[in-house]
Amino acid sequence: MRSILIALPLAALAAGFAPARPAPSPAQPLPIERPAPSVMLYGPESSIRERRFERIRDQPAWNALWAEHAKDLGDRAAQGWLLPPQIDFTTFEVIAFFRGPATNTSGEIAELVELGIDQVWLRFDSITYQTASSFNNPDPSGGAVRCHPYGLWVIRRTDKPVILEENVQNLKSEPPVWREQHRFPPAADGC
Repeated sequence: MRSILIALPLAALAAGFAPARPAPSPAQPLPIERPAPSVMLYGPESSIRERRFERIRDQPAWNALWAEHAKDLGDRAAQGWLLPPQIDFTTFEVIAFFRGPATNTSGEIAELVELGIDQVWLRFDSITYQTASSFNNPDPSGGAVRCHPYGLWVIRRTDKPVILEENVQNLKSEPPVWREQHRFPPAADGC
């Protein structure tokens, strides 16, 4: 008889009658999609020197931001003007982060985009590296390389608020620690 009592719950689990999971907390809406950014442009050096976040939703605003960002660095046409990447702003928008002065950073990459019911989360992280000075050439900065890193992330256009969270963990062996850095309100121009 004992083997029948044990076999019945196991048979129910195998047949797909597992206990229901608890309902998600209403404070944490479930993501409905996790698409990767359509394009990521990032690097160690921008002409924008101060920390800044931007949400770009049209070509004229993108052209102005690109000109400011790439004024000393960007590709130019034969006539001398900058050549910004072309973006279909009917389908996409650009989320931009300029870190400002930093050291040993190759750029800012988007780790995750979550399209929730009421908002969008974009999680980003810095690509960092270590440097060191030698005994033959002591450097008080440890050989640190100064830079002005940036991340430009092309995501699906939305009228929802966009929340930017940065990984602020201290050691590589630790799990990510996400901290909100900026919150864009819902888009005023609609979708």
